[in-house]
Amino acid sequence: MTPARRAAGVACLLLLGAACPGPRPLPAPLPPLAGSPLEVLALARARVEGMQRLNAVAVARGFTALPGLSVTLDIFAARPGRLYVAARGFFGPPTDEVITDGERFLWRSTRPGAGARGPATPEALGALLPVALPPSQWVGLLLGLPLPDEPARAVQGCREPETGALRCVRVQLADSEVELWVDGAARVREARLSGARGGAQVSYLEPRPAWRDLAAVLRLAAGKLTAEVRFSEVELDGLEPPPSLFAPLGTQAAP
Repeated sequence: MTPARRAAGVACLLLLGAACPGPRPLPAPLPPLAGSPLEVLALARARVEGMQRLNAVAVARGFTALPGLSVTLDIFAARPGRLYVAARGFFGPPTDEVITDGERFLWRSTRPGAGARGPATPEALGALLPVALPPSQWVGLLLGLPLPDEPARAVQGCREPETGALRCVRVQLADSEVELWVDGAARVREARLSGARGGAQVSYLEPRPAWRDLAAVLRLAAGKLTAEVRFSEVELDGLEPPPSLFAPLGTQAAP
């Protein structure tokens, strides 16, 4: 204990009847959700049912196209698969923009030799973003629900033991599997994706009540790659971007 803190403690004790402030208690952990895996999944989906659009400013580290750098991102995500991510410096226009309408993608860049467009396949987006995923699943990740729009073939509990107050639900899809770790408030706190395109782990950290408990930090890990997106400004269900941003992607220039 430093002399200053020791003196402050003595001063508190000498005050007549004054109560010295103690350490702030930690919030009690939420109990695990009860019910079947289908009921847990339905509650988790209901939490984000009203989140159709997200406009945000974020700082990202570890993106594939810009490894080792921290960049400012402008992000627009909307269901089912409209996504816009722009990397900015401190001044001037974006250096890189990735745009997809769910079917096609466009990568515009001010760097020599960069830029491309074509079908929005997971492999094409995986060359620019940290994990190779289809647009619909990228939008779901940003909105806090890492599930594609395709119907689940099976929903069940996980085989491995649950940790703390988190409940694990496994969702079988056509060619992949998703494990969702859900807390007592039906928030998805972690997701593990595996399938033919490889695996990834997504962690949702620091939920913000002002953002409808949307995570302030999104962390992705795939193989040896780790990327982190830290949101600083978030607007849910904000205004639509200009229609020219997404259409027609096949004719927009890709410098």
